[in-house]
Amino acid sequence: MGGTVNTAANTLLATNISSFSPWTLGGQLAPTGASVAVSGRVRLLDGRPVQKALVVITDPQGTPQKTYTDRFGEYRFAEVEAGQNYIIEVRHRRYRFNPRLIFVGTEMTGLDFTSLE
Repeated sequence: MGGTVNTAANTLLATNISSFSPWTLGGQLAPTGASVAVSGRVRLLDGRPVQKALVVITDPQGTPQKTYTDRFGEYRFAEVEAGQNYIIEVRHRRYRFNPRLIFVGTEMTGLDFTSLE
């Protein structure tokens, strides 16, 4: 996945983004420096959890944080700077997922992903 951020023009160009979360670009706040948690689940179309999926959240400067889902398909990032847009994506060797562009203003739970097939 690729993309570019132009902080001077307040623009973000992200390739391969086909859906947006309810938090997308919600309220354009300046980064606060406060850290919040972002969490959710990764599932198949039939609702089964996806274990050992790599979840990556990338900040506007292009710095990624990575974690893996547990046996329940759950993931959690504990230290995400509030007040910024992020690209979050799920990678797995067998399943595909659409990446999302999200705005993190406060702690986020329930940011779930469902496989495309």
